Amino acid sequence: MDTKENLLLTCSLVVAVLAHPLSTLAADWKDKPSWDKASEAGVSALEKGQFLKAEQSLKTALKIARTNGGSNEYIATSIGNLAAAENALGKAKEAEALFKESIAMLEKDSKLKSDLYSTLSNLAVCYSDNGRPTEAAKVYQRLVTAMSKDPKVNPLETARYLDLLVEIEQSQGHLTAALPFCAQSLALKEKARVPDEVLVNALSRLANLNYFLGRYKEAETINKRALAIDQKRSNFVSAASAHNNLAMIYTAQGRYNEAEAAFKRCLPVFENGSGDKEQLAETLTNFGNLYMDKEQPELAEPLYQRELKIQENRFGATDARIKGDLSNLANCYRHQGKLAKAEPLFVRALALSNKAGENDFQKAPLMNNLALLYVSQGNYGKAEPLYKRSIAAQEKALGRSHPDVMRTIGNYAVMLDKTNRHAESLLLRAPAKPTKKLNQP
Repeated sequence: MDTKENLLLTCSLVVAVLAHPLSTLAADWKDKPSWDKASEAGVSALEKGQFLKAEQSLKTALKIARTNGGSNEYIATSIGNLAAAENALGKAKEAEALFKESIAMLEKDSKLKSDLYSTLSNLAVCYSDNGRPTEAAKVYQRLVTAMSKDPKVNPLETARYLDLLVEIEQSQGHLTAALPFCAQSLALKEKARVPDEVLVNALSRLANLNYFLGRYKEAETINKRALAIDQKRSNFVSAASAHNNLAMIYTAQGRYNEAEAAFKRCLPVFENGSGDKEQLAETLTNFGNLYMDKEQPELAEPLYQRELKIQENRFGATDARIKGDLSNLANCYRHQGKLAKAEPLFVRALALSNKAGENDFQKAPLMNNLALLYVSQGNYGKAEPLYKRSIAAQEKALGRSHPDVMRTIGNYAVMLDKTNRHAESLLLRAPAKPTKKLNQP
């Protein structure tokens, strides 16, 4: 195998996988053996985490290619591999410049498209690896656009990059921006006739995005497609997950009888040991949420208690992953007037969230619930800043008309009314003026 086909353009700190095998290099270059030796040494050092050694060897390979008549193909490959080494050494600026130089060279030769796609992918990972998700998303979009126009590209490779793009947008709270990429990925997978399991996962992902954006009709339709596939292949665990998802959609729409029936279909599957503890815990939470929406907190309480015990056994009592479970049980206590039980759970949950470095969008539901508790205690001074932070974060990510945003606004307005600030309450409830669309890449 030609040496170039073995070059990874990656390292332990850059988790990129080449989209295509790199093209075969011309074998008539007289200095190819010395270039091979330096390149192989550099890549080997990268794989072993010997980054300084890798940098030295790959600089040698690049020098050989530049000064001894190597083609653009050799030079671009050398630059890309050196960029991976520089990124591993924390030299983000140097890595970015090298990746861009390699891309510029590869774009000039239509025969090197697969090399171009690989290098674009590695540049995107470099950005992501160095905390620059916005730039990473732009590069992935550029990559997806180029691959979509290339008939030689496997559509599933394009779908893989679309999925990475969705993950980046979701991680930033840009759910609206993620939606079309998720739909495009699903369409490619359907056209490629992927296995049912892969298709169901893609459907569920798109349904969940629609659900979180308040597009309940679309989410229901997509989830029912996933459920039909699961029932046809007798996958009871996956079907139970689909029932859970549908139950959440029904709950959000106020279709409580349908939601309860769906939960009662899926919960026994997970309680009997099918699936895993995470699925059982999630279903218990969602079922508890239904009873909270039905204003039956006494029915929700044992479900939340069971779920919290499962999660504390899984992760420990000081793990940030249990903050939502603490908040749910605390909110349940609050609704029953058990404020002395609720407050320490809320405080504990917020402390775990802060310790984990979560942003205000991630903490918004918790802040809203804690604010509600403070209002119940008459502690309006502590409640108000929590409401303001929660509303600002949610509105930025979801838009003002989203049900979660409107719910928090309504809670804050009620507090304003309680403190005789009726003018502010009316202003807060007023429809927002048209603004530039949010979350556009």
